[in-house]
Amino acid sequence: MEYQDKKRKIKISAKFILAIGTTIPTVVTAGIAFIHFIMTGSI
Repeated sequence: MEYQDKKRKIKISAKFILAIGTTIPTVVTAGIAFIHFIMTGSI
């Protein structure tokens, strides 16, 4: 019973890490594009 619970927790944290891993590059890319847009006035 305890083993199953541990496995589920690992699965949830893996999903969480994956979500963060895919979100950060998107945010960084958007941030760079936004700064570039402000600096140059064009995309």
